Amino acid sequence: DKQPLQIVLRGSGWGHGVGMSQWGAKGMADAGYNERQILEHYYPGAAVNDMSHVIRGGNGAKK
Repeated sequence: DKQPLQIVLRGSGWGHGVGMSQWGAKGMADAGYNERQILEHYYPGAAVNDMSHVIRGGNGAKK
């Protein structure tokens, strides 16, 4: 039997001051940037891939 893929994200507090700012990302989205452009802005050189094919459940993920 294959083990189901599980992705768990946990967080708390005010952050560490490194990485994506929620307000900055919202400002970029409001200015017309798409999700890929926002991620590439905050994480230059990182690979941005579509993982919707591995996410299941009632979380709104779409292919």
